[in-house]
Amino acid sequence: MSKLNAESRTAILVAASVLFCLLIGLVALDRHILSDLLLERSNEKSSLLKNNIATDDGVLALKALNIEGVNGVSVYDNRGQLLKRRGTAVLESPTNAQSPKLIEGDLIALWKVNAPQGTRMVLVAIDANDIVSKHNTFRLIALIAAIVIIVVAAFAAKFGMTHTQSVPLRKLIQAVREIRHIGANREIKIDAPQNGDIEKLSNEFSHLIRVHVASEAEVQRQAQELEHLAMHDGLTDLPNRTMFKRELQRTIMENRSRGGGCCVLVINLDGFKVFNDLFGQRIGDAVLIELGRRLRNEYQAHLVARTESDNFAILINEPLNDRRLRSIGLDMLKLVSERINARGTVVQVTGCCGAAKHPDDGLTVDELLSNATYALQEAKQHGNNSMEQFNADMKRRIRERVELADDLERALQRGEFVLYYQPKIDLRTRRVIGAEALIRWVHPLRGMVRPDLFIPAVEESGLIVPIGNWIIESTARQIAVWNKVGLRGLQIAVNISAVQFQAPELVETIRKAQKKYLERPGQLELEITESAVMHDPQRTIRLLQEMRDTGATLAIDDFGTGYSSLSYLKQFPVQTLKIDQAFVRNVTSDSNDRAISSAVVRLGKHFGLKLVAEGIEDEAALQTLLKMGCDIGQGFHIARPMPAQDFSRWLISNKGVLPASELPTVQEKPNAANVHSLRRG
Repeated sequence: MSKLNAESRTAILVAASVLFCLLIGLVALDRHILSDLLLERSNEKSSLLKNNIATDDGVLALKALNIEGVNGVSVYDNRGQLLKRRGTAVLESPTNAQSPKLIEGDLIALWKVNAPQGTRMVLVAIDANDIVSKHNTFRLIALIAAIVIIVVAAFAAKFGMTHTQSVPLRKLIQAVREIRHIGANREIKIDAPQNGDIEKLSNEFSHLIRVHVASEAEVQRQAQELEHLAMHDGLTDLPNRTMFKRELQRTIMENRSRGGGCCVLVINLDGFKVFNDLFGQRIGDAVLIELGRRLRNEYQAHLVARTESDNFAILINEPLNDRRLRSIGLDMLKLVSERINARGTVVQVTGCCGAAKHPDDGLTVDELLSNATYALQEAKQHGNNSMEQFNADMKRRIRERVELADDLERALQRGEFVLYYQPKIDLRTRRVIGAEALIRWVHPLRGMVRPDLFIPAVEESGLIVPIGNWIIESTARQIAVWNKVGLRGLQIAVNISAVQFQAPELVETIRKAQKKYLERPGQLELEITESAVMHDPQRTIRLLQEMRDTGATLAIDDFGTGYSSLSYLKQFPVQTLKIDQAFVRNVTSDSNDRAISSAVVRLGKHFGLKLVAEGIEDEAALQTLLKMGCDIGQGFHIARPMPAQDFSRWLISNKGVLPASELPTVQEKPNAANVHSLRRG
């Protein structure tokens, strides 16, 4: 084999030597041909000038310039002194242009002319593009000839190799083809001779294949990881909106062919932005992770996705009747509302759900998601843990709410907001002790706008703090008016939203209103929701103490519904607990609500706090709460919210005392939104 290898090397060396000599010959021939072409062109043009001798050097230069193809002329005497120049400047000197040369596409040549005024040297620049073209053609032909010779030499060398040398090379080629066709998912073994250059080449190539296999596997892994990231939520690892829409599109297409149906449910967490502000993003993220885990485990047969920051979507790939769809939606909300241990903090969130069915409520992905969102917005108007299925009227109502939201800022600037006051009485003496200030909106075109239509928009907008500050100042001003006309001693409560509670200017706003309008700061009562005070309890205690130092009376509103912690209640500098109307409304008919209300009353009494029940709708509820030991009550059974002037007349006509026989009878069940103002941000 060594002898055969030596023969092959000799054949290759001979071929290389022949090729080297050929190249040298081609270069020499190239220079000779170019020189001949330039000289021929120079002689051809110079012969035209010899028959046109002029006695003036300028005319001589002009005649030379008029020869076809001449771009520039310089005339010198026999000492090399420049006499005349025409056309393009010829930068060469006569001494450097003894033989024709090619410079930047021009032929530079020196002609000696015997003129009457003496011997003249004429240096000319002649267009030589056609010469260059011919020369390039020659070079191309020469290059082709060289390539042919190289190919012939290569074939000669190839055929000079032995069979034992060519087989491994063919195996290398076959390995390359396998990698190209089947990819690099597996290693490809190459058999090669045990010695010689072919073995070295095979070993290097095998190493290259192993590196390529590893690299290709890493690329595939990274591609799969990127695809997962693009289609999944980074926090919960649930499918994201992009993947949900893609799967929904696939499901719709399948259902079209087989005549089936599917359902889309969208869940939004109530006030989750405020929740994050209160508890911090770390706790909020833990809540989202846990909710995602719950929904995924409970509905493994269906697609569960996190489509927005506080939105989850579920795709049920089967047709459902309205009753079954509603049942599933309510079950999901129940699952969401179960308490969560988020990094050591026990919290509870609620949500609302909207649903749409294919094909009844939409034929496309965007239409289904849009209509499910319409249903979600409708559900949010009905309060926490509400579920709605899409219907055509929802679009109209939502458009109205959007229009109202656009009018909100102008409403504050134009003074369209007014305050209504709902009386609060001492349940034992029936004496009016104060009221709760509730915001209302008198729209210039729509008239009185229901609170449940605009308050959610206020809570979601950036107007919650300025409107809250306006309520504080307006209430203090009205208290001053009542004091002036002799209606002294009234304590008026205003609700402080969770967002306003965190506002740095809150305490200063309270102080300014008290200083400007009130002789007794305690006539202004501030109600803060339980959920707002349970964020960062130590900071809350400091804030409440600053508010208490203003002289205002403090109350915890909606007690028992949110994130209560009895261990902190005794540390809060508050004077009043307010039982949420959700428990009061059915206190006579629901044993659970009655037990909760009674427990709150006992707890408040233990800490020496006043107890207020809101939402009293009949005398039986009033008597039940009185027997429990509740101190103060408000609700439609006592009086509806009314403007300040009507409240004044009502108070005067009843002399501040309401015997049981004089309590008005409620003919219609009140809307819960009518007895709430800005409770949550």
